Amino acid sequence: MVLSPSHNFQTFCPLLLFFIFSLSITSCSELTRQFWPKFWECDDTKGNFTQNSTYDLNLATAFSNFTSLSSSHLFSNLTIGGSHDDVTDIVYALYDCRNDLTFEKCHGCVEDATRNALDLCYRHPKEGIVIYEECMLRYANRMIFSNMELRPNYTNCAGVKLLLDGGQIEGGVRRNLDSLIDEATSESSSSRNFAVKNGSYIAQREFYFLVQCTPDLSRAQCKECLTDALNFTVESCASDSRLWGQIKRPSCQMRYDVEPFFNVSSDGLIPPTPSPPHISRQPLVAIGKLYFYLFVFIFSLL
Repeated sequence: MVLSPSHNFQTFCPLLLFFIFSLSITSCSELTRQFWPKFWECDDTKGNFTQNSTYDLNLATAFSNFTSLSSSHLFSNLTIGGSHDDVTDIVYALYDCRNDLTFEKCHGCVEDATRNALDLCYRHPKEGIVIYEECMLRYANRMIFSNMELRPNYTNCAGVKLLLDGGQIEGGVRRNLDSLIDEATSESSSSRNFAVKNGSYIAQREFYFLVQCTPDLSRAQCKECLTDALNFTVESCASDSRLWGQIKRPSCQMRYDVEPFFNVSSDGLIPPTPSPPHISRQPLVAIGKLYFYLFVFIFSLL
């Protein structure tokens, strides 16, 4: 029996609606996602673990604890596994949130990181790092606490630069970040290993600055990490008159920008004005796929 085209369309109409609804749900969830990993590195040269192994269970325990701890702590580190475990099964893990964030923001970022880390590192390496704008998550099968580490290195510079600035950005950025490093690592500093600054004008633009190290570092280690990061940031971004630049490492981070990005309202700092919603490329790609698959599906029914 041969069915008419209209009958075929009526048969597939419920399936078409379900297809559209499913893709719409996916696209909407992407649009409402708050936290996006900027960089990750999965180091399988240190070995791999298998699903449901002791290392896997220890890592899951660490991640579960971090989800709870991040509701009230901006930094935590844990060692999971003890004398009864083989040394190859011990997990050393930490997270570090940007010090200007609320506990709510920190918790949201850490929760996202713990949920997605093993999807990003899908080969299950025994060492990995995931870096967000708001937080950083690390785990390893070696001691990583109180060790200053400069690699891996995530650097990002503005696509826009100020032409013919006569080296003002390079000099101004270096001068301001250098003073912030001294402030963050000073023995008299009330906020150890962290400092922010605004109200500094370079080339007739107001700039904002932030430096931070993980709290487990000594002041000397923090200064060494940030000084190296400063040279890298100036060379990569500021020397080319880029209007913003940032560097994030396992042990420290720094950023300068012409837009307010930190959220500190004490010590005379002006709280940043809310930025307009930013829609990343990922949701736009998801929506584009929705319409593409919808077109192909409808065309196949004709």
